[in-house]
Amino acid sequence: GPPKLTWPKRFPVVKYSMVREGTKEPFRTAFILHGLLGSGQNLNTFIKTLAIRHRTWQFCLIDMRNHGDTPKLSGPHTVESTAQDLLNLSERINITPEMIIGHSFGGKVALQYTKTAPKPPSTVWVLDAMANSFDPEISNTDGESVSRVLKELAEIPLPIQDRGSLFNALLQRKFSTTLATWMTTNLKRKEAKGTSLVWKFNLEGVQEQFADYCKTDLTDVLSAPPEDTIINMVRAEKNPLWTPEVLSQFEDYPRSVRLHTLKNCGHWVHVEQPTALAR
Repeated sequence: GPPKLTWPKRFPVVKYSMVREGTKEPFRTAFILHGLLGSGQNLNTFIKTLAIRHRTWQFCLIDMRNHGDTPKLSGPHTVESTAQDLLNLSERINITPEMIIGHSFGGKVALQYTKTAPKPPSTVWVLDAMANSFDPEISNTDGESVSRVLKELAEIPLPIQDRGSLFNALLQRKFSTTLATWMTTNLKRKEAKGTSLVWKFNLEGVQEQFADYCKTDLTDVLSAPPEDTIINMVRAEKNPLWTPEVLSQFEDYPRSVRLHTLKNCGHWVHVEQPTALAR
């Protein structure tokens, strides 16, 4: 058969899919980063809406390390290593994104990417993630803080027979139906021909990413953003992590850092309010 391709070690591969509705090359590119426990596919509906409106753009939906269809990469699993994967991808596909949109953990990775990229994106959208470090125990909306979700998931014995069993197990653990339904999309078959299911994500790697996400402080990117970059921070009104103290910091940031508030919205913004977000 053909020779086996091996990529140089410095090029760990993250999987991505490109979404575009226009037909005219060249396209401007946006990198889209999901949150912890998500995958590129999670943001698909929201991104389709954007692609229909913005036909000169293509949207690169990325499965970050430990998530989706990206193969297992070696650690450390940090905000920085996750951002480095994006720089490697950009070099590999020879595309420099002009925009980067990240939700939650992906939002902090977007800020890290903006900080380290040789050519930073001109527009950054950070969806309900703060630049500062915070206490992992603080609950997000509805008591569904990521730290609690991670603890509960670690206790669910896998493989599991079907999506319904997982859904019921999560409801018993007081997950909302919205979140429980969404988690069932994170299962894959253990074997190609088998029926039993396991997580798509690598839970231990995700736990490491979460711990680093909590302690990483990137407020320096907001205090001194790259020269031609506009940073849009979107706050979900119901997320208690946006304390008066965090919000007051915005008065000191330069004008290129903008704060937007989604009214009556919890942390899973793209699930709860995709249309308001697309606007």
